[in-house]
Amino acid sequence: MPSNSDAVLRSVRRWLLVAVFLLGLGVIALADIAYTVSDYGNGPIPAVIGITGGSIAVIAGLKALGTLSSVA
Repeated sequence: MPSNSDAVLRSVRRWLLVAVFLLGLGVIALADIAYTVSDYGNGPIPAVIGITGGSIAVIAGLKALGTLSSVA
């Protein structure tokens, strides 16, 4: 029988993954704003930042979805 603290820790971990996912989406939005503000001139820098934010968002999102499937 799992203790109550296990459920709380699992919930905290899931919320942290959701927060990281949302932060990754925020990084993508900031990279898009930087690209637009630079008058579409500095393409590589915002692109690298956007790809980094996107990969963080995808990884965190998949892990958050993975925690939902392991609810027992």
